[in-house]
Amino acid sequence: MSLRTFPASLRTPPGTSALWLLLGVAVALFLQWTQATTLGGWSGLLAVGEDATVRPMIQAELPDLVTVDGSGHDGQIGYAIALDLDGSEVPALLADAGYRYRRILLPFAASLGGVLDGPALLGGFMLVTALGMGAAAAALESIRRRLGWSPWVHLGVVANPGLWMSVRLLTSDVLAFGLAAVAVASYVAGRRQRVVVLLVLAVLAKDQYLLVALSLAGHAWFARRDRSGVALVAVPGLVLAVWAACLQFAFGDGFTARGNLTWPGGWIPSSVEAWRTISAGDQVLVAVGVASLAWATVAFFTARSRLFRWLAGPWILLAAVSSDWVWALGNNVVRVFAPLLTLGVVASIAPLRRIFVAGRRATASSGSG
Repeated sequence: MSLRTFPASLRTPPGTSALWLLLGVAVALFLQWTQATTLGGWSGLLAVGEDATVRPMIQAELPDLVTVDGSGHDGQIGYAIALDLDGSEVPALLADAGYRYRRILLPFAASLGGVLDGPALLGGFMLVTALGMGAAAAALESIRRRLGWSPWVHLGVVANPGLWMSVRLLTSDVLAFGLAAVAVASYVAGRRQRVVVLLVLAVLAKDQYLLVALSLAGHAWFARRDRSGVALVAVPGLVLAVWAACLQFAFGDGFTARGNLTWPGGWIPSSVEAWRTISAGDQVLVAVGVASLAWATVAFFTARSRLFRWLAGPWILLAAVSSDWVWALGNNVVRVFAPLLTLGVVASIAPLRRIFVAGRRATASSGSG
């Protein structure tokens, strides 16, 4: 049985979503090109640290590897996992193997299930993350035409620093975001089976996107009185739990939050102290994250859309209980809370088209009189 659809304000012309898909991919590939140019090579996108335990493995695949100082970033771990999907070697190199393998979808998809390696695997990561941004842009186009939103809502995706950061660092955030966005578009269109599948994929890309499943299930249950909507969170939650249990048995740390959570507001004192010592660029990213949280919170209390409130509420709560491990680092803040910026943009810009159309009709009416 399908979910009830939202009333369609505008029909989506054939090819419109496809154009936004291509535009999103093009933006992502451009960002990757600028990052690689700055760093001195495409392998720089992986941000492999000189001190990283996985550096020798990656250097064997990419002899001209561009490295960074210190321990590097998450992209290198995803690449290493893609080389060792069965976990025979990499888990011994990681302090939190179960946590890392829990987000298996990007390494699996980028490697075509373990087929690709070397430069081809790097290209796979670039393409899959770019497709994540493209999918998000296409989904937003579908939603905004169905609900009659202004086209400017696309700024919440193509101009989102969190998604920019993810495609430039080849992390799973943008893939999970894109899959979750398509799930929301499918929910609005009343395609339940597709929603469930997309949500399962989203949580296997990044587990925190189980919040989107919770949001849609809550909206279906309380706003639509559709009790069967519980499957929207039950199925992805069960799949994630089973996968985490397998990882716990194999490597340990399958269920760990890795210090990313704390009591509400507990991140504030230590994060504020840390902000004084980080670079100016990181301070800008932190400011974007804080502004996104404030923007989405205000919108939560002022928006009339119940769907919006259900989508925004869990992310606002996540921001409240995230630790300084997230909040103290600029790139973590904007990547983890990228949905908050999108939601803030949607809440502020979505009504503009209706206001413009209403004003134009009023002007035409007064002119004819």
